[in-house]
Formats: sequence, C-alpha cells, structure tokens
Amino acid sequence: MTTPTLKINTESAHTDADRTPHQLSQSSAQVVEFPSLATPCCDCISRERCPVSRLMAADNGRQTSALIAGMESLSQGEHLFRESDRAEALYVVKTGSAKVYFTSADGSEQVVAFCMPGDVLGLDALGVERHASSALALESTSACVIPVTALEEACANISASGWYHCLYKLLSKELIRDHRTMELINKKDADAKMASFLVNLSSQFKERGYSASSFNLSMKRSEIGSHLGLAVETVSRILTRFQDEGLLSVERRRVQIFDHRALEAVAGCRSPD
Repeated sequence: MTTPTLKINTESAHTDADRTPHQLSQSSAQVVEFPSLATPCCDCISRERCPVSRLMAADNGRQTSALIAGMESLSQGEHLFRESDRAEALYVVKTGSAKVYFTSADGSEQVVAFCMPGDVLGLDALGVERHASSALALESTSACVIPVTALEEACANISASGWYHCLYKLLSKELIRDHRTMELINKKDADAKMASFLVNLSSQFKERGYSASSFNLSMKRSEIGSHLGLAVETVSRILTRFQDEGLLSVERRRVQIFDHRALEAVAGCRSPD
C-alpha cells in the first residue's frame, strides 16, 4: 500500500495583522461557546495522536467528551492566540500545522516550535492566565477547543482524575521538547542543526501515518532559521549542499529524502557505517 504524503495548503496567505487582541479574544470566546464538534473524535484522522481522544476511549467518552467545546478553523496566517492574550482554552491541532513563537526584546521573532495534528497548544498559559507565546497557522488549520474552566472542573472531579495524568504527560512532553530545542540551538555545527531538524520532521510525519521520505515544509525558510538560530541564507545554502551531496532533493517546499542514514549521521543521531 502506498504511504500517503501530507499535502500543503496552497491557498493565498490571509493574515489577521489588523485584528486587535480584544477582537481575537472575542473570536476565541465564540468558539468556546460552540456546542459540538463538526467531526466526532471517533472519526477524527488525528485521534491516534490526540490525548483527548485517548482519554475518551479510556472512559468511553463519559467525562471527556463534555470538555470539548468546539472547533476553530483558521486560514493560513491567522493567529489562534497571541502573546499576552488571556488564556481561555487549550487547543488540540486537528488538521494542518502551526508555529509557536514569541517576540524578543529587540522585536525579532523567535520560533519555539512547529506543531502538527495531535499536538496541544496553550500549555504555557496554565496557571498564569496569559499566553507567553503566540500560535499562528502555517496553512489551513483546525483545532479542537478545551475551555480552561471545563478543564479545571474535570480535574476537580475524582472520577475524571485521568486528566491529571494526561496533563502531567503533556507538560512533561513540553519540557522534553524544550530541552531538545535547546540542544538543537546549542549545536555548533549548522549542518547538524539542519539535519536534526529534518530527521525530527521526518519522524513526526511517519508517526502520523505519512511518508517519512517525501513531505512538504509548511514553514518558510526564515521560520526554520529562527527556530534553529540560523540566518535564512545559511538554511538555503545547507539545503543546497545536502542536495548536491545526494542526501535529498528540494523543490520549493517539497523535500524528498534519499539517504536517511547519511542525514542521521550528519545530525549526530548515529555513526556512519
């Protein structure tokens, strides 16, 4: 059976740069009040990666289904939330992809993470009531909405204590991702940074049932550079060199990996044979 390849959205970019934080908060509030999901968890293509879906399976949906208030659909370039917005909900990516970033003191953008279906956004705001980062859709993206108030009520209910374990795992996963990002940024070799990024991305596509060798980059090269601490020119130069060496091919945002083992060796994941 042929392994499907994740397709990138080719719609023209639509941004919400002119929307104020107040308007964004109103938009989120409307979503929270939405009574039901367009697609039940049992039919969701991301259910294998989604922590909410796993909890629903564990308790047959008795407690967990009530937590999901609705689904927010975003066009490419729209924000799910912005830095310092009031935290109203957690968001589970259903389809598409998003980047999480914050603005540095000098006004530059620092990309913290790229999120794919099954990833949870908004964990950084738990307990502090304000988001410490922003989340922006890199393509047409949908996300399930879990209101913070509903989550707090569930955690206070002994019969829904599975949510405590779920949150612990999610927070632990977030910390591990942060540690790996720090390790990635601190790698001295720019080639190793880029190779590590591609190896990790390939692994994430594979975990979600897509091709590990052929995929599209939903993020711009400047955003990859921000995430890795590299200039955009360096990102382009390294990709060209990897292509010349026969490790992969790059056509616009389409990446085809030819030699996983060699790419892993450059990343430092394994020693070359």
